[in-house]
Order: sequence, then structure tokens, then C-alpha cells
Amino acid sequence: CSRQPTPEEAARITGARNWAEMRAEHPERVDAMAAGLVRGDLLADAVVAEFFSPAGLSWERTVGALDSPYRTEGLPPALTAFLSAATTPPPWYDASLVRAGAAAWWRFGSLQSSTLYQSLIYGYQARGFTRPLVETGRLTTGTWDRVISTARWVALATAPDMMNVGGPGWVETLRIRLVHSMVRHHLIERQGWDTAAWGVPINQTYSQFTITAGFLALPLRIARDLGLRYSQAELEAITHLWRWIGATMGVEDQLLPTD
Repeated sequence: CSRQPTPEEAARITGARNWAEMRAEHPERVDAMAAGLVRGDLLADAVVAEFFSPAGLSWERTVGALDSPYRTEGLPPALTAFLSAATTPPPWYDASLVRAGAAAWWRFGSLQSSTLYQSLIYGYQARGFTRPLVETGRLTTGTWDRVISTARWVALATAPDMMNVGGPGWVETLRIRLVHSMVRHHLIERQGWDTAAWGVPINQTYSQFTITAGFLALPLRIARDLGLRYSQAELEAITHLWRWIGATMGVEDQLLPTD
């Protein structure tokens, strides 16, 4: 974790042209975003560091532990701590509201899911999102497969009851979280990633943007443009669903959408 970037540094890292303007209107929120640019995911990053240590498990056994998250006997400390945190929902978590959000999300079925593609196209315009793909050589290779796999994950994570602790959507979300941490480790430790100039790869702020803007606000705006209508109660339930998905993905609580 590095020092918090100044507003000028944060604007340069993100490429945002209105950073100063938005900070004048929402200083606490924008400063939280600046701080998030240099933070990764402590729990997941510890698992990956443990994986590379002499006492670490194989990747197959590490990911396989997600399928039985309450069976932690014999697992190394960082993986045990990761599973313990993941299986303990935050105080605000409401399983019935998550279920209602999933039901509302799928009320329009594949039409709602199709809005995801618009979000991905929008997100690929942001250099902060795409720089890890550039550095790993995956911006121009396997793009369609990555879009499809992301769409499959969204379908799984938003389906009713799939985000229950231990459920398929929950497990896949944690697997992706560990993959993100592996990419972070690779870029910083082996690729010479410049955190001062670019922030931490797949950092808290970009994870926040992905959940709150890319997978929640933007798809709902596109849905509205397509004529899909949700009640206020449905919108609140969908927000709660994505808040829970974001928490499972490792986004810090203060950065998640609440309403």
C-alpha cells in the first residue's frame, strides 16, 4: 500500500478530465476513490503470497477449497482467514433482499443481461481498466472469450440463490477474486508495474467502478432506455444484490453502493 495520490496524481492515473471538479462537489467520496487507487485486496493477496511460499498449496487445491468453505482443517493460515471472512456476511447482508434482487434482475431475462455488453464496451474506453490487459498481452487476444466468460459469471452471480454462501455464483466470484490477485502479483512482482504512475493493478477503486457503474448503474440506465421498468423496491433489491456480489469480490465496504 502506497501513500494516497494527490488529486493531480489521481487524475493522471485514471485519465479522468473532471477529477478536480468532482472533488469540489464530493470531496470525501473522491478522496476515497483516490485512496483506493493504491489498495489491492489484503485477504486475497495474502492467499496468493502464501501460494508462492514453500508452504503453499497447489492452485488446484487452493481454488478447490472454495467448494467446501467451512472445511478449513489442514489449510494454510491465509487461505483459512480468506474463507472465514468470505463465509461471514457483513451485518447489512439480507438473504431475502438478495433473492428479491435476483428475481427482479431476471424479470426481463436475457434482455437485461444483454446490457452487460454495452457496459464492457464502455469500460474498455478507460485506460485504467485496460492497462492490466495491455501489460499481460490480453487486450487484443482472447477478447471475445473474456466477454463471454464475464457474461457467464454475471448470469451465475445474479441468478436466484446462486450467491448464497457456498453456492455456484459465490464460489465463482471468489475464484475470480483470487485470479485478480494472481494478476496483481504477476504484474507487480514480475512485470515491473509502476504503482506510482498507474496505481495498484485491479485496485479497490477500479473494482468499485466495475461493480457500481459497470454492473449496476450503467446496465439499469441502458435497460431504462430500452423500455424496461423497475419499481423503486426492485431497484433497491438489485442494488443490495450487487452490494453483496461486490463484497464477495473483495470491494471494501465503504466503497459499495448502499441504495
